[in-house]
Amino acid sequence: TLSHDWIIQVKDPSSGRQTTVFGYTFDVNPAAAVEVCKEKAATAQVLKSHGIAVIPHTVVLSPTMHMAADYIPAAGVWGDVKKFAEEQKHQVVLKSLKGTAGFDIFRARSQKEVEAAVHLLFQKEYGLCMCPFKEIKDEYRVIMLLGEEKMVYRKQRSTVVGDGVSTMGQ
Repeated sequence: TLSHDWIIQVKDPSSGRQTTVFGYTFDVNPAAAVEVCKEKAATAQVLKSHGIAVIPHTVVLSPTMHMAADYIPAAGVWGDVKKFAEEQKHQVVLKSLKGTAGFDIFRARSQKEVEAAVHLLFQKEYGLCMCPFKEIKDEYRVIMLLGEEKMVYRKQRSTVVGDGVSTMGQ
């Protein structure tokens, strides 16, 4: 492995063939598939188009980003954001379009929290995605190769147990 396990090179001793995994990117995937996998809403749309059950993701583009300006309606985005939050009874998750490891993901339980999350995400990204909050016990990932399941693993969230008073450093 290289780069603190972020780059892994695997070599088949019998054939001499080598493949590289960079983060979550396998070099057997075409470039377009890699880009789809990098964006949460795009991934959900592609999976759904193949009949795979997904939590729906709604994309909201930032009106302040030049690259998104042509895709923003004249009425702006706040009306759609507010309507989505109300339809979900303010049990909403807002997250960056791209990213991994749980960064830039916000659970909102009120309109105030929705607006705060939107402002924070728009400071960093050209857009965000919203989805309904779901209480999920276990999340699994499946690695497929040529239509065949090769590996399944359960995603484990990091947890900390404490006394509610002391810091983690103590």
